[in-house]
Amino acid sequence: MKLLELHLKNFKGIKTLDLTPNGRNLRISGKNATGKTTVADSFSWLLFGKDSLDSAKFSLKPISENGEAEHGLEHEVSALIDTGTETINFRRVLSEKWTKPRGQAQAIFGGHNTVYFIDGVPASESDYKSRIAAIAPESTFKLLTNPRYFSESKDFDWQKRRRLILDVCGDITDEDVIASDPKLARLPEILGKHSLEDYRKILASEKTRLNAQLQQIPVRISEQTRSIVPTELNPEEIVELQTHKSGLDTQLATLESGGTVSEKKRKLAEIETQLIRIGNESARARNERQEADMAALGKLKFSVGNLRTETGRLLSDIMSSKTTITQHTEGMAKLRAEYAEARGLVFELPEGGDICPTCGQAMPEAMIENARATFNINRAEKLAGINAEGKGLKDLCTEIEAAIAAHEAKRTALHSEIAKLEEEIYALQNGIENPAVHPERPEITILENTKTALLDEISKITENRAGAIAALKAQIAATKTEIETLQGAAAQVDQNKKSSARIDDLKKEERTLSAEAERIEGELFLTEEFVRTKVKMLEGKINSRFQIARFKLFSQNINGTIEDGCEIAVGGIPYNSLNNAMRINAGIDIANTLSDHYGVCAPMFLDNCEAVNDVLASKNQQIKLYVTFDNQLKIETEE
Repeated sequence: MKLLELHLKNFKGIKTLDLTPNGRNLRISGKNATGKTTVADSFSWLLFGKDSLDSAKFSLKPISENGEAEHGLEHEVSALIDTGTETINFRRVLSEKWTKPRGQAQAIFGGHNTVYFIDGVPASESDYKSRIAAIAPESTFKLLTNPRYFSESKDFDWQKRRRLILDVCGDITDEDVIASDPKLARLPEILGKHSLEDYRKILASEKTRLNAQLQQIPVRISEQTRSIVPTELNPEEIVELQTHKSGLDTQLATLESGGTVSEKKRKLAEIETQLIRIGNESARARNERQEADMAALGKLKFSVGNLRTETGRLLSDIMSSKTTITQHTEGMAKLRAEYAEARGLVFELPEGGDICPTCGQAMPEAMIENARATFNINRAEKLAGINAEGKGLKDLCTEIEAAIAAHEAKRTALHSEIAKLEEEIYALQNGIENPAVHPERPEITILENTKTALLDEISKITENRAGAIAALKAQIAATKTEIETLQGAAAQVDQNKKSSARIDDLKKEERTLSAEAERIEGELFLTEEFVRTKVKMLEGKINSRFQIARFKLFSQNINGTIEDGCEIAVGGIPYNSLNNAMRINAGIDIANTLSDHYGVCAPMFLDNCEAVNDVLASKNQQIKLYVTFDNQLKIETEE
């Protein structure tokens, strides 16, 4: 579509203006407010009743010196347009409606009236719009005539831009992405009925849950370990003490009175207090030693976890390197085929090639030999080029194989270090789960002997009945205490068994959760690899359709999720940061591709061209608007 003529009458600040570009580019220049943008507004109003900013609410009436709109005028724009198949004249006229009510001397303003003409014939508004839409829909006209509409219009948001770009350039299916990389082959089986984004959300949620559970297990194991108190217990001793106490009870029943040996009992009580204190100190020392062993155990497990992560990373690098070697090996096979094909070429003259087409005589032998020599040189150069490329691929494979060997050696060293640390972990765990019985402190034996001596003395002193009764009561109380102590120890033994069983369950749960976490990490990595591959393939396909404009259709969030978008950039600079010149040229580039897509070219109005050194070429007819120091509009045609 080309603009052949454009005529304005009483449109905004222009009384009359006649342009006759005859399909060529126009350069319109002048000072600000001389009417450059008015030309762009007039063409947009003629077609769609809106200005070049896509607004229907703008004043197209000339303004008088007192700042009021001039009344009683007809505002008219017409254009002769070549659609490529026919030439059409469109004309739109806006006039005011004035009526004089009965009994009043002056007419009053009653609104506006718009009339439409196609090739000079009056037309209804619907027929007028339908005829224009038959050339191209309004949305298409806006995209092709205004280089800023696609990138800056509020009515054409990023979602619409993204959909249009995908329609123009074509999307890439998930199947295409998976087929491009063997590592992605098992992704459909993993996803099942879920979409990629939904499954990534599921994995992220599971990862958070598992990490929280894994963090709690060492704490819970520590709690159970602290509740284990090493205890020695002989069940027969409780029975013997209970039998002994029954005998003392029988003896006490035969006695009616007894005496006191208070001093001896006081010393006896002091000794028993000391024995209790020493027992508590021994228990506290055992607990402290056990807590230190637990802390050391945690550090060793943390180190083993870090080493396992490193071995996993090395394994991933090795697998990726092997894939690269496979690709290079396939490339070398192709080069060998090309080399064999080139080597098998034989110099042959085409039929009749030995006859001069001018004189009809046989070609001189020297010329034929020159042709043969040229053929042999070209073939030799091609063979040398193929050989050099194949050697380069072979050298790359050698370097990658050396890197793989270094990674394998490092993994072996790491596995050895892990085995060593696990031996230390086993030794610590064995010490925690089976604590050694520490020898009794020497002072306990001395106190026990003293206690026995005191009891003997008390027994000897209490020869009378009352003393015997008191002695029996003391023995009964002591025996009862011993029985209660042993019964408490029996309860502690049962508790120790329950705690040990719970620790085993927690360790088993930890192993299960760790394996599940490792699976989730692997699947997350696979989905991320899929997204990275699709983004690279899709954006590469789209950007190949444009000269300078580049599109980024995806962005990665902090949490690793991929979000749709449609960002435009030129030379790596985002559109919002581009200067005016680059925005105009980017818009022209996009309009060129859209013109190819729609199969339509339309006159493009380029405002602020004074900011552009080199306006990008286009298939569209360009009407360029320049701010200059000219007091009147200056109109020039360009080839």
